Amino acid sequence: MKPDLAAFQGLLEKLVGELHRVSLGTLDSFFVRIAKRFPYELGLAEFQLLEEDAMQAEQAQVLSRIFREVPERQREAFLGAFRLATHGKEHNRLCDLLDEFLANHHQRYLSAPEREQWGNLDLIWPDGCPWAEVEDFTSAAVQVVDLLETVDVDKKPHATWIKGWQTAAEWFASYTPGDGRKVPPAVERTLGLLEELAAGQAMDFFSRIEHRISGGLGRAMTKLIGGYLRAEIEARATRTLGLWSLLWAYESIYGAEVRRRGRLGFADVTRLLADGGLTTDGRARIESRLDARYRQWLLDEFQDTSRDQWEVLEGLLDEAMLDPDGERSLFVVGDTKQGIYGWRGGEPRLFDDLLARPGWSGRMFEWGMETSWRSAQEVLDLVNRVCDPAFMRGRFPEAAVARWNYAEHRSASRGAPLAGYAVVIDTAEDEGDDEEEIGGVDGALRDLLAEVRPIERGLSCAVLVRSNAKARKLVDFLRQEFPDMPVEMDAEVELSQDNPLGVALLDLFRWLAHPSDSLAMGHVMASPLGSVIEGFGDGRTARWNACRARIVESGMSGLLQEIVPALRERGAMTRFLEQRCSGILRAALDYDESGSRDLDEWVRRLESLKQREYSADGALQVMTVHKAKGLEFDMVVLPDLAGGAFDDPSKAGILEFKDSSGRIEGVLLSPGRKLLEADASLKARFEAWSAEQCYERFCNLYVGLTRAKHATYVLLPKAPANPSSERRFDLWIRSVMGESSGELIWNGRSRVTLHEAGDAAWHEKVEGRPQAPEATVASPLLGPIVPRLVRTSPSSSKKASGKIAHSPTGMAFGSEVHALFETVGWIDEDTVALPETEAGTLVSGLLEQAELRELFSRKGRSVNLFREQAVETILDGKWLSGVMDRLHLLRDADGKVTGLELIDFKTDAVENPEELIERYAGQMQAYRSALSLMHPDAEVRCLLVSTRLRRVVECP
Repeated sequence: MKPDLAAFQGLLEKLVGELHRVSLGTLDSFFVRIAKRFPYELGLAEFQLLEEDAMQAEQAQVLSRIFREVPERQREAFLGAFRLATHGKEHNRLCDLLDEFLANHHQRYLSAPEREQWGNLDLIWPDGCPWAEVEDFTSAAVQVVDLLETVDVDKKPHATWIKGWQTAAEWFASYTPGDGRKVPPAVERTLGLLEELAAGQAMDFFSRIEHRISGGLGRAMTKLIGGYLRAEIEARATRTLGLWSLLWAYESIYGAEVRRRGRLGFADVTRLLADGGLTTDGRARIESRLDARYRQWLLDEFQDTSRDQWEVLEGLLDEAMLDPDGERSLFVVGDTKQGIYGWRGGEPRLFDDLLARPGWSGRMFEWGMETSWRSAQEVLDLVNRVCDPAFMRGRFPEAAVARWNYAEHRSASRGAPLAGYAVVIDTAEDEGDDEEEIGGVDGALRDLLAEVRPIERGLSCAVLVRSNAKARKLVDFLRQEFPDMPVEMDAEVELSQDNPLGVALLDLFRWLAHPSDSLAMGHVMASPLGSVIEGFGDGRTARWNACRARIVESGMSGLLQEIVPALRERGAMTRFLEQRCSGILRAALDYDESGSRDLDEWVRRLESLKQREYSADGALQVMTVHKAKGLEFDMVVLPDLAGGAFDDPSKAGILEFKDSSGRIEGVLLSPGRKLLEADASLKARFEAWSAEQCYERFCNLYVGLTRAKHATYVLLPKAPANPSSERRFDLWIRSVMGESSGELIWNGRSRVTLHEAGDAAWHEKVEGRPQAPEATVASPLLGPIVPRLVRTSPSSSKKASGKIAHSPTGMAFGSEVHALFETVGWIDEDTVALPETEAGTLVSGLLEQAELRELFSRKGRSVNLFREQAVETILDGKWLSGVMDRLHLLRDADGKVTGLELIDFKTDAVENPEELIERYAGQMQAYRSALSLMHPDAEVRCLLVSTRLRRVVECP
């Protein structure tokens, strides 16, 4: 069917014409607008929205106070939990790891704030733990060893089997629950038999010999291993509760010192709207006013909406859906297969909730999105093959596969099909023995880019990885391999940590905060920054004092604005350093606005200062899959598919047990997999958690595989010899693809393919984006230089001031006299009401003088009166700025200005008119010149009203 272009144009024009009525933005920004619009209903006076670096600085302050004030027992509980949760992680800065750990757990605490949700074993064993408590593990282990000879075997027990249990008994002799020591193989093996042992009989198949365990030995092993499992789980439950105690203390201090001072983050605003500070009446008033304002609701990326966000919107969307008049509407777009933000609260199950809401199902119309307008069919065929639920079933938890709502994808019909290509490469054959030759995935990536040359051809290309750390390593590698190809990373960068200038500036401020920090000072003086600091004075003390004085006078930004130009003069600034310094300077200006000069606080903020960098068109883009969501590229490379199992509890640190709606029921510091699988109740909880992890990894791979328009390249690492789990990206794809299907040549090197479809030379058939030549842009022609004018005022022309007459309170009395004269209009037309003060009595008496009465009377003249008249003009190359006390514009019968009377009130204690004229001649001449510019043909009289001489003095 031929489209009606005229009708489409009409719809487009109508849409554009109505765009000004659309409130377009993120949910976070929408919630902030609500909070600012309804502060009193939320219990707020006003609030400041914290940026990421400011929030991290606040968190560091709270954490510091906790370690000073929280009881030692709670601190130890936290540190124990911290060590357990971060076991195996490497980091050169403990504080960074601590900040990351605390930030993750703080958000978890806010989602599950109740004490009963942390380490509560009643959630796991509602009827009590089925395993008896063991008070003496040494005796229990010895009892098992004594009964080993009773094991039922065909010939005799294997000697190594016996030796293994003897080693286990020695291990139990010094065992302390939760000590983290490596568990003996005999104990790990028997954990898997615990349920069978408890049932009365188990078989341990060891070294091809069946060891049948029952009777007294079975009961002894059940007691020992069951007691061990109970002790380990209880130890983790205790530490989990200790972690809650510390987080409770952290939240109490954070709430009191940060939130209650009106310093909020986006998440704080969302929680405040969801349930904090809203009364039922207050919520109803807000929803009523919002419902009256917004009639149509359009929500995008709905699968990333959190429960808290939904609770804010729920009532409003209910009104829209259940509107009996049909004047409201709701349009929701999302894809549960792209729910990759579960780690920060995104809940894809909300889609299911929408259809299940009372009254909604009959009013909602559902459209599928299996037809892709982005990708070629070859790209989608790879997606269909890898993401097929039929293949996933049996390899992944059934609960995860049941949630995987997948239908076969197809490319939209076009006049001509898109050129497409998809390939899966096994890089195991490219490991190589030559240490100088890069092999494996990195070598394949290098050869692929050298073969296709996407940037040179004007094609957009993204390399998608799983972490920012991996992205940084790949960027460094690719920049080294392809120095002429622009390679950029879309990620947050640490402005003071990833460049030598930032590190030197950080040490400069550390030294200024703590002058005894000789290491920081030594680094500064050894860097190019040192030659700048040397110019601040002779000797260490003088330089320190000079820098501190500049900070006191003009803040952190003032010192930086003096340092950076000096570095430029010395040739120490590159374009990269200029960019980093610009971000640091902006942060300094923001910090200075607070009025603080606390160097320790500034150093903390500088240490955590980050800035998001966005990759530009015309560059190879390296980014995480999360950053790539919603984007499209001509070709996509997936080189980061190795790693551990999706559901490895040792990597998780902490387990969240959720109900069917995705809400957290309980939290437990993670035991090992063997412990979790040894008990039926624990195993059920673990399998539910495992399904959550696997589902999110499904989404992660799906997003990565669907970003390409023309070509997807999957680079698989060498398969591990004995993997502990098949639930890994690389093994998942390998199991789908099967054995090698052929070979191809990249950059002169042969590559083994597991899957290949489409045209490998697709890039020669696709027209890339033309790269605009780097034309020399002519510099804009500027006008002639206009020098900045010196600003002056007529009063600066007067000679040294005298004393103010009649001034019991000095200048205040003179100001009061001027203010009273300002109230006087024409005394022959209006009654003048003056106060009975000393100044009022003085002005009243002066107005009785014949000469002054004449001056303040209109007498039928055509005259305009101006009081406190400001004047701004350019005079003799200077900017003249002043205020005239009183001005009369005299006009003839035709309305032309014929004369001007400038009147100035003076309270100086002078003895004669000549003294007053001498003092103010310059000021009056300046005013006369300014008025003559405006009225060159009119006579200008300058009159001084002297309160001391009680007369009018004309200044020639």
